Amino acid sequence: MPGRLLNIRRTAGALSIITAALLTASPAYALSGGDEVTGKTQPFLAQIQIGNPGDTNARSCSGALVAPQWVVTAASCFGGTAANGYQVTTGSPAAQATLPGKLGVAITRVVSHGDRDVALARLAYKMTSVAPATLGSTAPTTGDSVSASGYGRTATDWVPNLPRSSAFSAAVDSDTTLSLAGAQDTCKGDAGGPVLRATATGTELIGVNSTSWQHGCLGETTTRQGSEEARTDNISDWIRYQVDPVNSWAFLPGSGPFFPHSKTVTSRAATGVGHSASLTGQHATDIVGRRISDNALVAYQNNGNTTVDDHSLKAGVVIGTGWDVYTMFQQTDINGDGVSDVIARGTDGTLYAYLGTGKLNGTSTFNSRFIVGRGWNTYDSVFAADTNGDGKAELFGVKTDDVDPTQLSMWGYTNTGTVNGTSTWQPGVKVATGEKEVVPSGFADFTGDGKADLFLETNYANGVNDLAVLDQYANGVDTSGAPKQPVTYRVGSGWTPQQLLTIGDINGDGHPDLIGTATDGTLNSYVHTGTFVRDSGHGAGTFGAPILTGRAWNVFDIIT
Repeated sequence: MPGRLLNIRRTAGALSIITAALLTASPAYALSGGDEVTGKTQPFLAQIQIGNPGDTNARSCSGALVAPQWVVTAASCFGGTAANGYQVTTGSPAAQATLPGKLGVAITRVVSHGDRDVALARLAYKMTSVAPATLGSTAPTTGDSVSASGYGRTATDWVPNLPRSSAFSAAVDSDTTLSLAGAQDTCKGDAGGPVLRATATGTELIGVNSTSWQHGCLGETTTRQGSEEARTDNISDWIRYQVDPVNSWAFLPGSGPFFPHSKTVTSRAATGVGHSASLTGQHATDIVGRRISDNALVAYQNNGNTTVDDHSLKAGVVIGTGWDVYTMFQQTDINGDGVSDVIARGTDGTLYAYLGTGKLNGTSTFNSRFIVGRGWNTYDSVFAADTNGDGKAELFGVKTDDVDPTQLSMWGYTNTGTVNGTSTWQPGVKVATGEKEVVPSGFADFTGDGKADLFLETNYANGVNDLAVLDQYANGVDTSGAPKQPVTYRVGSGWTPQQLLTIGDINGDGHPDLIGTATDGTLNSYVHTGTFVRDSGHGAGTFGAPILTGRAWNVFDIIT
């Protein structure tokens, strides 16, 4: 005997073009019975249209907004099945989600959980005026009273005028599923709709509609009854992680040349992986800033003393003039000699390199500049870091993604190992994408595994920003040597007072530290404790309390 049917409504043919004016001929009473739902009672209830109405593979489902830019729904709406591990197909056909009283919003990405019929759909922009559903995390028990909602057909209407909700009694089948029993069943079009439980403070989401016998649904004649739901209560932390913009950055297949799976560096304690060397080749990173008043480049040699406030940097030395011709610059080691070089982007997008002499000697600290690239003004930001452990910096550029303009993409350029003008780096490859609210700004070995980790800074509209580290090796590697699921850890929050921030080894211990200016002009160092604390994804305790490193640094507009 065939099993329960997927609650996905096909919208091909004439049914897909019925207008609202024609949908009022007869009343309908919930899924296959029940009550109409309005935007006031369930503003988060979403209708999902996959493909264009009338197309052969067009279909519709339901869902619930769980974050301003994310809707939870059923993986089966996007081709996920138990047989394929609920892997979803995206990109074609096009999909959009519509919330009560709102225009349809394109779905740009779909992420499936993997062990149940649950997926998250990312919207093209945020629905900031809609209150998301509250995620429940308490396990249901058999006999709980719940409700299920959706935009599916009813007992009398193929396409009802309003979504509907019905009451059910829940039974816990397993860690991944619930069964619902009641006077009605969920119907085609209800897949992905929310299963809600009432609490003392309101309703909370504990599951999504998956399959049913569709008893009482228009066009169905079965006498069997019952609906199966995918549980969300015990994956609420996974949902929260996925919808958090900080966790949106992911490396793309093919980025392996930048991050070799088996490469572990043990002999570069002087500079570590990713963060810069020093101007003189010593262990501690020197600090360089562009002075606003005269556009001079000023260097401060670092003696590595972080035990006493304001005693780690020597007096500043002017090492360059006329640096207003650059929109950005950064210390890095291009040729692997352990001495800081500088890359600098001109106002016309030309990228220049200055090789360090190893001596802090005024304007002779660097050799003459030479061109290493053109057209780099296509990137919003540019930074350099050694990410493959050969001691020679790769280049990275961040810009609005060409495929999904709601996201950023990061492009990487591998160092060829030979300083040779515009051939110093190989052609760029897109290596990662993520939300625009979170911006990559460097690489360093924060976790202590000898591999480069991506450093992220949030750019929230409210100005309360976080710092995070993406550890792509957090869960090890698979049998092919490729990284398993990466994890992003917050390592700082409330960084609004920090005006300029850079990565370096301020005390010469081989661990990357953070150096930043505050609104009062003080320069503070946040020294790596030597231990990367993986504390429920928050990285608490990785950096120590701020150490005063300098005063009156608000005279600079760039530091590195």
